[in-house]
Order: sequence, then C-alpha cells, then structure tokens
Amino acid sequence: MIQESKNVQLLGIHIDSKLTFEYHLRHLSNNISQKIGIVRKCLSVFNDSDIARKCFNAFILPLFEYCYPVWMSAADCHINLLLKNFRCLMFLLQVPNISIEHRWQVSMMCTLFKIVQDIDGPLYSLLPESRVVIRETRQTANLNSRAFNVVDHRTGQFSRTFFKKSVNIWNECPENIVTLSSVNGFKSQINRYLLET
Repeated sequence: MIQESKNVQLLGIHIDSKLTFEYHLRHLSNNISQKIGIVRKCLSVFNDSDIARKCFNAFILPLFEYCYPVWMSAADCHINLLLKNFRCLMFLLQVPNISIEHRWQVSMMCTLFKIVQDIDGPLYSLLPESRVVIRETRQTANLNSRAFNVVDHRTGQFSRTFFKKSVNIWNECPENIVTLSSVNGFKSQINRYLLET
C-alpha cells in the first residue's frame, strides 16, 4: 500500500503538499543555527574576524541563498526565521552593511534573466505574455521594451511567487539592463540598480 506523503525532499528542498515551504525554512533555520557555532568557534580560537567571515561565506551564506526563487513565496513569519539568524551572524561578524534581502533580489532577477535568454529552455513557455502598450500613460511610460504583463493574483501567497515579484521589478528596469546579453553583465547592472532604488 502506497502511503501519501505531505513532504518530499527534492535536490535539498523540502516541498510540502501546500507549497508553504514552512517545513523547509524551519529545517533550514535549525541547520543555520547549528552552523553559527562555526563562526563562534573561529572567533574564540583564532580571534580573527577575517577567518570567521571566510567560514561564513563558505559554509553558511550559500544556505541562505540556495534555491531562493523556489521557496520565496513562503510566509513572512517563516522568512523571518532566516532573517533572525542572519542578523545574529552580522552581529557576530560586525558586518552591518550586508543585506540578505538585496542578495535574494539579485538572485531572483538573474534567474528571470536566464529564463528570458533561454528561448529553448523548459521555463521559457511559462513567462507571462509580453506587454503591449495600447496608449501612453504615466504607468506605461516607465516600462521598458521587454516588459511583461503583470501576473494577476488573488492570494497573498501568490503575490510572493517568483514570476509575480520578479516581473514587477523587471518591467521597471532601465532599457540598457534588460537588453544585455551576458549574465555577468546583467548581474553587475541589476545589483547596482537595486542598490540605487
């Protein structure tokens, strides 16, 4: 007899039947909490903040960023578990200028850029339709030539999904950013653009 499973792990992501990603983020938060001990150990043994930062960059930061576009629709209360861990690490490392939210946004936009560029890719067909401007308005004046139709939503969870959030930012990006051809060039420009907005 096959039993129904409410949670399945795929490539390190725990996917629940309602796509809330609550279990995944709680599990991830616990994992990061345990690894904070690495940073504490580095600071106590070596008394060198540079070594502690290297340990953070190598062992902990990738956990915060891995597959963010997949689980980004999780509720704020679950995302806040990670933010709490991140603030704790920034306090230990005394690096107040790093924003994990900004890094998440850059990751999200780079993922969208790769989908847009890969015409033959499996996700290209899931992109919203291109925006057709019928008449000029104040709203359409800020759109670039590669803008998409805004995805409609009825729930708060859907408003936090990948295409909804990324398309909103993409549509308002300057023309010289969305028309770039290389991922590295786009990442550099979108990083600067998001820091300025």
